[in-house]
Parts: sequence; structure tokens; C-alpha cells
Amino acid sequence: MLARLVGYPLGTHMTVLSARSQTVRLAALALCVLLMPVVSLAQPLTLEQTAQEIARQHNANAKALIDDTTVSTSATADGKNVIVTYVIRIKQQLPKDKRDEFRKGIATEVMRGVCKSNADKDAFKQGLYYTLVYRSTEDELLSKLVVSKETCSKLK
Repeated sequence: MLARLVGYPLGTHMTVLSARSQTVRLAALALCVLLMPVVSLAQPLTLEQTAQEIARQHNANAKALIDDTTVSTSATADGKNVIVTYVIRIKQQLPKDKRDEFRKGIATEVMRGVCKSNADKDAFKQGLYYTLVYRSTEDELLSKLVVSKETCSKLK
């Protein structure tokens, strides 16, 4: 169903499974890469510094996350919160019920993927968290998810 909600150029076609898988893959890949060990320094980074470094690395690698669905992505850090914004291409003038279906599908799948990929990361365990913002190319807020150790524990 997500495949019908996401606009694809030149009449290309994706199955529901592949659209969902791609969404989860992108979010999990982005956040997994972001929480890779930061270059070791003489002193360990604080959670706030780690969040800043994750945002910097995300922005440096943003072009690699662009595809037929994802138009752009950027990240900022606010304390221990890494705010990642994705602008995605969806069909224009999609009915409200289909947008709600998209929001529910993306929330469930992205949360599970991000929680799984960060479960063993020390910074995540110590309180670093993410706010994932999904916007349409028309700047409509499609979904805003907070992913933290606490929200992940509620999924189990």
C-alpha cells in the first residue's frame, strides 16, 4: 500500500514490500552509519558532542541517501537529540486516509528498524535519541517520530 502512496518517476513501479523495505533500510542504514564509532580522541565525547558528530556525518553522507523516494535529508543536533529530516516524494493530492495509512506504516516500520539497529549502541543506551521528521516535497509534515531507549522498550 505504501507503494501507491509514494510517487515514482517515469511510471516506475515498486511493490509494497520493496517500498516499505526501502524506507526502513534508509532510516536504519542512516542511523546505523551515524552511530558507528566516532574517531577515537584522547577524551571520550559527551552525548551532546556525539549528537553533533552524528549530525555532521549524516550531512556529509546525505547524497548517498538520495533515491527515487528521498529528495533530500539533513540533520542537526540539539543537546542529546539528533534531528534528522527527510523530504520524500509522495503522490500529490493523496486522500487523507491514504496519508494516515502512510504515517502509520512508516512509524511502525521505521521505529522497529531504528530500535533494532541501535539496541547495542552505548550512546543510545545512555540517552542519545533521535527525532525523525518526514516531510513531503510540498513541505507537509508526514510524520515525526521520537526514537529513544524508552520508546524502543515500549515496542517489545
